[in-house]
Amino acid sequence: MLPLDFVATAVLTIAVPDAVAYSQPPQAVSDAAVPVARPPRVRPPAARTAHLGRILSRWGWVHVNTYFGPGYDARFEPTRECVDRRESDDTRTEENAEGYSGFYQFGLPWTRTLQHWTHEYVAIRWMSVYAQDKAWWLAFDHGAGAGNWAGGRWPCPGVPY
Repeated sequence: MLPLDFVATAVLTIAVPDAVAYSQPPQAVSDAAVPVARPPRVRPPAARTAHLGRILSRWGWVHVNTYFGPGYDARFEPTRECVDRRESDDTRTEENAEGYSGFYQFGLPWTRTLQHWTHEYVAIRWMSVYAQDKAWWLAFDHGAGAGNWAGGRWPCPGVPY
């Protein structure tokens, strides 16, 4: 237990401002001399910067996935990005000489199936980004349908080469 006179002295010392502080005019401080405290810069994960609905993957710019319903599996997102870039260079209306079209280069035999899955009754190349992403996840089927994208210009993770 502290003596009563000690407690009163401590409170009085803290409560009374220093008289010398008010006897001199304040000094001007230049802005250059005062360091500016900035919050730490938080960088996004390596090579995954979002920009206008597209992300920079290790294979280049690809569109952001728009489908998260049944069949979606986040573990295979790098596979989707790679196949998208490899098959169509991320061009939704891409169509090659053999008739494969869209982001993921679905062939003509897939047309009716994809129209049934997505309820968009147009050619594959004219389906919305959402419909093409939905078609990808349902056709890929957690890796069971990976053989549909075997081969190609470069190997993709989770797809036979």
